[in-house]
This record gives sequence, C-alpha cells and structure tokens, in this order.
Amino acid sequence: MDSLTFEDFANGPDAFRACDEEVISDAGNDCFATGEIQSGFEIGTTVGPIVFIPAGRFGVNNNAVGADAFLANTVINFTDTTTAVNAVAFDLHSALGDGAPILVRVFGEQGIIDSLVVDAPQDAPVFLGMVSPEPIVSIELENLDLVLEHVALLLFGECERPTSVLDANFEGFSYFPNPVGNQLSLRNETAIESITVYDVAGRALETVKPFARSFELNTSEYPRGVYFLKVVVENVAKTYQVVKR
Repeated sequence: MDSLTFEDFANGPDAFRACDEEVISDAGNDCFATGEIQSGFEIGTTVGPIVFIPAGRFGVNNNAVGADAFLANTVINFTDTTTAVNAVAFDLHSALGDGAPILVRVFGEQGIIDSLVVDAPQDAPVFLGMVSPEPIVSIELENLDLVLEHVALLLFGECERPTSVLDANFEGFSYFPNPVGNQLSLRNETAIESITVYDVAGRALETVKPFARSFELNTSEYPRGVYFLKVVVENVAKTYQVVKR
C-alpha cells in the first residue's frame, strides 16, 4: 500500500524571508513554528541560508522554499531512517531571471541513483515526479544559470511498484573485477541498453550503449576513486558502485 506525505509550506511568513536556521524542518525556525512542517524530511542548501517565498512573489504560484545564494544548491534530505522513501514529487521553480536549466541529482544509500536536467521556465513551475527502484536519501538541485531554485508542493514516501520486471531484467547480471583496473566486464542474460558512469559528485562522465549481453568498459583513463554505474536494461535502471584502483 502506498504511504505518502504532503507538504505545502502553508502558514509561513507573509513576506519573503531568509530563515534563521540553515534548514527547514519540523524542528521549526522563525519561518515555521515547531511541528508546522511535516516530519521525515528537511530542506537546506549547500551554502548560506534557506529562504521562504510566499505565493505570488517572484513568479512562484505556491509557497516555496530554497536557496538564497546564487552559488548555493537546494538540498532535500529524507531523515526518517525507519521508512524507505522511493517516491518523490514536487513543483520546481527558477525563481529569478528568464527561466533556467536545473540539474537534479537523486542519491541513494550507495551513491547517485540518477540525474537529469529540467528546463524551468520563467513565472511557472515544472512538476517533477519520480519512483526509484531503491530508497532515496537526498535530492540536490543546482541551477545551471547560477540563479535560484525553489521547491513547492512536496510529496514523498513509499510507493509500491512491481519488482518482477526489475528482477527479471537484471537476472544473472554481474560486473567484475571490483576494485577495477583498466577494464570492467559486465554480463547480463538480457541485453544491456546503456551504461552511464558517474563520479561521487553526481556528474555523468561517460555513456555507452552496447545493446549486448556482455560488454567490456574501458576504465583506464579514470583516476583512482569511487564511481557509480547506472545500467539500463529494457528501460529499467539500476545503480552499482565501482572502485577504481
């Protein structure tokens, strides 16, 4: 059964305000009373304060929260360790300027699950929704035009999804060696459609499309460190961690 929590950031200030805490959560601050915000998540930034924007300001049509500094990214953290969050949806705003592309990075317990760039127009939100094959720990939003990004109408929780397709698509999947040197071997009983390599910051470094049940990925040019592979089989994706030695 689906179990989802909705937060509309109601009962906030009557005007635009930088909050006195670095995060917005159910703990409260001068923007929201204690317990006013739903539990299970917090929204902060990579640097600087978090701000509240009331509906009707800066093209935001519902109460929104996010970064107050152009160089800061807005970060949604899911904080309830007893409940798995695999479904998230929200309205995404580029609150200033003429609209902007926003990089969305989705992280799980083992690192990045997926990333994508969405175009947020001026004076209108983009609705973004996702259901992940694994629990979501955090989502980081980066405005690539160095403007601001803000979140409204947040919905999150656990959403049932069939596991049989995922299991069948990756039945017999393997990758080796790990740690890897110059070449990583990938095998699967169903053809691998694509492989995307990410660094620990969530940047996509390379995408290959083998359309084959086996593939040798050249890792010789990668520096030592931790990387993540997003493997797609019949439009279903799973993420794996690889260490380059």
